[in-house]
Amino acid sequence: MNLRAAPKAPSLFRDRRFLGLFIAQFLGAAHDNLLKAAVVVLVSFGDDPDTGAALATLAAGLLMLPFLLFSPLAGELADRYGKPRLVRFTKVGEVGLALAALLLLPTRAPLALLLLVFLMGTQSTFFGPLKYGLPPAWYAGDRLVLANGLLQGSTFLAILLGTFAGGLLVATGGPLMVAGLGLALALLGFAASLLLPDEPPAAPDLALHPNPLPAHRALWRWLQGEPRLLHIILALSGFWALGAIYLGQVPAHARLALGADAEAAGWLLGAFVVGIVIGGLATVPLRRTPLGPQLPLVAMVLVAVFGLDLAWLPGATLMPQKPFFATAAGWRLTADVAAVAFGGGLFAVPLVTALQRATPASHRGRAIAANNGVNALVVVAASGLAAAAPALGVPVAAVLAACALTALMLAFTAPRGELLTP
Repeated sequence: MNLRAAPKAPSLFRDRRFLGLFIAQFLGAAHDNLLKAAVVVLVSFGDDPDTGAALATLAAGLLMLPFLLFSPLAGELADRYGKPRLVRFTKVGEVGLALAALLLLPTRAPLALLLLVFLMGTQSTFFGPLKYGLPPAWYAGDRLVLANGLLQGSTFLAILLGTFAGGLLVATGGPLMVAGLGLALALLGFAASLLLPDEPPAAPDLALHPNPLPAHRALWRWLQGEPRLLHIILALSGFWALGAIYLGQVPAHARLALGADAEAAGWLLGAFVVGIVIGGLATVPLRRTPLGPQLPLVAMVLVAVFGLDLAWLPGATLMPQKPFFATAAGWRLTADVAAVAFGGGLFAVPLVTALQRATPASHRGRAIAANNGVNALVVVAASGLAAAAPALGVPVAAVLAACALTALMLAFTAPRGELLTP
């Protein structure tokens, strides 16, 4: 195999292993966010608006909580057993949860809905180490980078589509329509997992820690002896925290700064996803240029520069009664959002690849699981601070400016150099 030939996405999709993994993870992420969005709408528009708002916030947290609790065990299982087999097990579990949703969503019972969200998050937690744990066993060089870029970009696209579909369908078609679509996604995801051929386990004698506390201690002790991996994980957590804040804050900023409506906000989120995808895929040609070892630095400088411009946009009073895309400011905001996302994709894909390459196959599942757990912790903390900012009198523009300055810090502290060379 000539690893120096620049691979194209169709070449990976012709590989049944990657095609199966890609479809399974895309549909799973879409299903998670479809269900979460539907639950948020159902609990938000219950009998008590104040209680509904609290339950909606709780639902978002419950989707992330399993990553904090069960990531170490998920990583141990990924190393102890064959990963394709575990993919199929997790997909069977997803089908079971989709069937449960058919029964629980129409009841609109808050506790049942919240439990469903928690269980979906748990299923995703155990799938996480498999998603990025399988490609390093199949590919190397540019093909591995391309695989990571496609998986990353499709995850953001699935989040966006699932969230839109869940909120729209539960409001227009009702809970049963959402649950029916979720079941279809789960069944298709399981069918895709059958394309994965069995592979031997990486560490068949590994001891498991079903109790979360010993599992966390064992993982932390191992990471303390791997400072290079910990450095990569912390940098990737910074990326996910910034991504979560931008996805949550940009629509509000567009409305406050430029008078954008819901349709314009949707297009902005689409620009964000497109930017992430292009940035991730651009890693393949750029990594073999002189910029290759410095891609995280270049990427976060881009995020900082365009992020500051995003925060300093003029106010809506300068463009009264004008459609969003009929103004230079509207296009400027869209370009800023796409450029910030491009930098994010260009930042994350080399680091995910570095994490895979720097970890022995026997520990790869645990390393990726540790990354997922730390990412979840940082995302929850950052999202909580951003959500609390308006109550503290901090404007959205100031939050976005803080994100740009954080990106500048990441630019000079993230791993680079020989770790990222082909």
